[in-house]
Amino acid sequence: MLNGNQFRARHCYVRETSSVLRRHLPSLRALYDRYAEGNEGANANKLDSRSLLSLNEWLALLQHLGFFANGQLTQPEARLLFLWSRLRACDDYSDRSERMMRNLQFGDFVEALIRLAAVVALPTDDELAEAGALDAGHYLLTFEEQVADEFGRFVRGRKQPLDRAFASGPRQPIARCVDHLMHLIARIIEANTSRDADGAADLAISASEALNFAHARTRGDTLKQATVGADGADGSGANDESSGANDNSGAGRAVDEVPVAKVRTRGRPKREKRLTADRVVDAYHTVSARLLEALAKVEIFREVPKEALEVLRDNMVEAPFAEDEFIFEQGDQGDAFYCIISGTAHVLRTEEGQAEETILAQLNDGAVFGERSLLRSETRYASVKATSALKTMSLTRIMFERLNLQELVPDTYKPSE
Repeated sequence: MLNGNQFRARHCYVRETSSVLRRHLPSLRALYDRYAEGNEGANANKLDSRSLLSLNEWLALLQHLGFFANGQLTQPEARLLFLWSRLRACDDYSDRSERMMRNLQFGDFVEALIRLAAVVALPTDDELAEAGALDAGHYLLTFEEQVADEFGRFVRGRKQPLDRAFASGPRQPIARCVDHLMHLIARIIEANTSRDADGAADLAISASEALNFAHARTRGDTLKQATVGADGADGSGANDESSGANDNSGAGRAVDEVPVAKVRTRGRPKREKRLTADRVVDAYHTVSARLLEALAKVEIFREVPKEALEVLRDNMVEAPFAEDEFIFEQGDQGDAFYCIISGTAHVLRTEEGQAEETILAQLNDGAVFGERSLLRSETRYASVKATSALKTMSLTRIMFERLNLQELVPDTYKPSE
């Protein structure tokens, strides 16, 4: 049974996620306001509202973005995201209460996008850096447009089932997932509305862009996937999905398109560097191989078959920490173990009756820690604190048990018989 409140507490109402959302707030508001207005017209009823987002409008947005056509999401999954993001209770059966129960307020919509970001296939920062991509949208649109078959494999391998995403968390920090998702959405909308041949996207969705995008997709315009051509101008490919032609949600209905006035970000170059399919695919495989190699160097994994190690890698999630940040503290309930990819950390313990912490160990690249609590369902014996910028991969207790990995990780803490 999925615990919606647990996901909210861990990933929605936290400082890092809030910081990212504040940066994208104008874009979020423009999308919400535009698609919430689709409840008007001949198909509207007294429980519809121009200020709230209905299920059909939520589905229309995802359909317009192409997320159903390219395999990022299914309609049943989208419906569940909608249902799980409503957070309220009503004391009566009035029409107003019923509208509130049926639809998403703006805060609910933001939560639905956070949940979406935890599920869909997104690149990591390492993959973006390896490919030389400007952002996740730049990377993914190039990937999908130029090597569709490989992109399909990427989506199937990277996308998370809903239960796994909400039980064990996203594959990378949720704040990075949300940032990547918003860059992807902005790229899609700007590719289909306002980008001129010599300009660079500003990755901010205006109200007029949201309007033009919704209008174009509602009337059945093909979704463009504009990537940067060799001369720096935008080229446009097409994802031949015609589902938008049959959309009847009403988003953007009977509204004339309006000119879009873009404000370019000061200092952003007018021409973007060309990103090729080869660089995107190479980055994907290079980073995957690098992570596998790092795991293979871990002492307790050295005898693990490659196939099992790949399963382990594909189910671990990125967990970066800043210098002086605690990964966990003594006495915490153990819910994950960690493998250091790069950086250093100290293992610290405070004995009963003592005020000073004792350094028990220095951890470096390839070290694994936290497995004791997973194997023996114990609280943390000691604290672990980063002594430099620390990059780790972690596996939660839930996934550890689902994958039956107990046999791969020896319990060195069992008493001798």
